[in-house]
Amino acid sequence: MRLLSSPKRLKPLLLACKDEAPVTQIHALIITTGIFSTNSSSNGLVIASYARIGDITSARHLFDKLPHRGVDAWNSIIVAYSRRYYLTEVLIHYHQMVNEGVKPDSSTFTVAIKASSSLKDLECGKIDEAKLVFDKMVKRDVVCWATMITGLVQNGKVLEAFDMFRRMRKEGIEGDGVLMLGLIQACANLGESKLGLSVHGHVV
Repeated sequence: MRLLSSPKRLKPLLLACKDEAPVTQIHALIITTGIFSTNSSSNGLVIASYARIGDITSARHLFDKLPHRGVDAWNSIIVAYSRRYYLTEVLIHYHQMVNEGVKPDSSTFTVAIKASSSLKDLECGKIDEAKLVFDKMVKRDVVCWATMITGLVQNGKVLEAFDMFRRMRKEGIEGDGVLMLGLIQACANLGESKLGLSVHGHVV
């Protein structure tokens, strides 16, 4: 029972579970004892564990039953859908999270942006929706910028990607090597040698 006394103790226990049976047993014990019944972090750990072993149905069932869903629980179910490539579900849950008044954090934004930019087989690649998500972010690290810029490039919006790159530079964010290489390649595809040299100037 002491192993379940805090989220810090619970996490390694759940990470050690390799299949559904032990996760289900731990979950049942939590329900029986009433431990963490309203603890978002702990509930998020159980949701993430179900998702990690491939049981997205149980993860969703637990999520739907939670009386209080904090950012940890929301992030767990959003990441769960992302790992299974259910990208539309990622965006649906992101918008539901916002509508319920739960403030997304940088992890939520990054997953939502990746999902939006990856849906290029759908109408407009959902990239405009990804930009709306990005623009609502209060703090944007290099991962968020790189995800958004890469998504624009992949959806053929190369000039918009460079506008985004310039915004990133104005905010004092340094791009990583992978991002710079992608932009240089995009310049080559467009035949924009001046833009390519501009990007290269930030690398060297």
